[in-house]
Amino acid sequence: MFKNILIPTDGSDLSRKAVLYGVQLAKECKSKVTALTLAEPYHVASLDAVLVSVGE
Repeated sequence: MFKNILIPTDGSDLSRKAVLYGVQLAKECKSKVTALTLAEPYHVASLDAVLVSVGE
């Protein structure tokens, strides 16, 4: 039925349930799983004697 199943996750409890379901479905269909993890951008702040800057 499916050759490859994409399972995106953001680390939440609901996405963990989706991962378990996706893996179970892949086993039943004898298909491969591709996992994708998403995260919010990480911002870095630096301090200079004259200037304060915030960047990604």
